[in-house]
Order: sequence, then C-alpha cells, then structure tokens
Amino acid sequence: MQKAADWKRPDGKRAIFGVSSIGGTSHLWSHYFMEKMGLADKVTWVQTGNVDTMLGSLKTKQIDVLSSAISVVTEAEKNGWGKVIYAPSDEKTWNAVIGGPVPVNVNFCLAATIEKEPEKVQAFTNAVWRAMQWIKANSPDKIQDTIERFVGSTSRDANLLEIGELKDVADWNGLITAESYARGEKVWIGELTGIKQPLKLEDAVADKFLKAAHAKYPA
Repeated sequence: MQKAADWKRPDGKRAIFGVSSIGGTSHLWSHYFMEKMGLADKVTWVQTGNVDTMLGSLKTKQIDVLSSAISVVTEAEKNGWGKVIYAPSDEKTWNAVIGGPVPVNVNFCLAATIEKEPEKVQAFTNAVWRAMQWIKANSPDKIQDTIERFVGSTSRDANLLEIGELKDVADWNGLITAESYARGEKVWIGELTGIKQPLKLEDAVADKFLKAAHAKYPA
C-alpha cells in the first residue's frame, strides 16, 4: 500500500484510488485503513459507481487501485486487469487494525415509526431474521440460484466466492454488543460521515424487536 500511495501517474499526479461512492461504506472503511497507515491523504479518491463502471475504470486504467468486494476482485484478476495488494477483510489484518467484530450492515427506520407502528417494525424484523436463518442454512449455490436475476455483471464463480466469504464472517445472532459498537465508532465518527459526537448504543439501537424475533423463531 505504501508503494501504491507513493506512486505517481505519468502526468506526475497522485495515484487514483477508486471506491464505489465518495462517503459510502467502501470509501469510509478504505479511508480508515489508509489513515491508520498514514496514507489516506497521499492519494486521490474517486467514485467509480457500480460493478460495470468499477471494472471499466480499472480495465481502462482510469484508476490505479480499486477497493471492492471479492467478486469484483476475482473478475479483475481473471481478466488480467489487476492483482490483490491488500486484503483488509483477512482476519489477522482486520483484527490488527479494528480489533474484532463491528456492526456493518444494519436496517434502520424513523424513531417515529418505532413509536407509532411497532407491529410493522416487528413484522419487518421477523422477516429479516427468518431470511438470515435461510441464508445460514443454505449453500452458496442455492443462494446464488435464488438471487441470480438481481446480481450484476460479475460471474457466477465470483459471486459464489463472495457469498462464501460473507457467510464466513457473518454474525448470525444480529445483536449489536457494546464492544462491537465501540469499535465501529472509531470509524463512523469523523469528517467523512459528518458525525461529530458519539451516540449512545441505547439511543441508536432498538434491539427489542430482534430479541422478540429470536424468541418467536428460534435458530
């Protein structure tokens, strides 16, 4: 990563690092890892969009480094457009920088909806919890067959790799602990997100709905 950040383009400008969207999840976490290495401000960050435009920008060398999921990485390597130089999701690398699990993908709604329509929130949470159980119980092939028409331009093999990787690191309980929340705060609070002050776990998470789903549909 140091070599990539120090490298200069033919016109003498800084290396261009591509993420799906500026301020999005990929940018947020990639920037944090680069910041920990003292490299975040040594490169130019650009938005590359969806899978097609991500791969297109890498193929045509409009960007020098792309931060993306394993499915996109696999396509890039298969076509000879790039090679992996850093894998932050590797457990040893992740723990060295982050220190353990964090909440990543969550569902959220207005506080007013929770207060006024709790039955709707509970029904939605039940559905998500049951979907998680289904994903845990089924193979990557079965999951891919189910979602194939919604998947982008990456190949089946690449998608299977990504599904397998996500299953390996998934939290099948779904509850956010104080420890994991504290680790995530290190990344969420800062200039990229515009979040300036910490928010208490109990003010941000309504876990009573998931606990009720656990009780109604035991794993």
